[in-house]
Amino acid sequence: MLYELALFFHIVGVLVMFAGITIETLALIELGRTQSLEQARLWLRGARVAGKLFPVATALIFFAGAYMAFTVWHEAAWIDMGLLTLLALAIAGPRLNGKRFARAAKTAFAITSGAITPELRQQLDDPILRASIGMMAFAALGVIFLMVVKPDWTGSLATMGVALALGWLTAALTRPRPVLTHAPVAPAEEVHAR
Repeated sequence: MLYELALFFHIVGVLVMFAGITIETLALIELGRTQSLEQARLWLRGARVAGKLFPVATALIFFAGAYMAFTVWHEAAWIDMGLLTLLALAIAGPRLNGKRFARAAKTAFAITSGAITPELRQQLDDPILRASIGMMAFAALGVIFLMVVKPDWTGSLATMGVALALGWLTAALTRPRPVLTHAPVAPAEEVHAR
């Protein structure tokens, strides 16, 4: 009965973590698209909420997972790799994502006019933030794969290598496009032809 309860809390922790990842990912996508300062502020508030979910998720995953590992699974490569990845996410998330979202929020809430400044646009389109969120999302998926397949060290390392590469590749392929702040101007030939 205790194992099943631990498994339940472990899964709840995973769900909370993916809720946070989803909110951060949506915030990042919408922040890259928006031209509205109010919309940017709204999504930055959402990112702040996501940041508060991760410590709860980490605690649930860690303590429930530790109980299951010590009582049933004992030592296994996939458990060690999952634990290392969880610790890396818990350390890197606030330092990479949290600080960058907080800096962008501070800039956004300091602006008095209704327009996004070039400084804020640069913070919203931060390539390190984009890569970090992509790699962390795929790393979390990689840990799910480890829990299902339960590979040895070679398989665990390969899984996390592929997960991180996919996260980086996704971030690289989904860079924000430049946002037009004015209507496109017709080429000179077209203007004179009218």
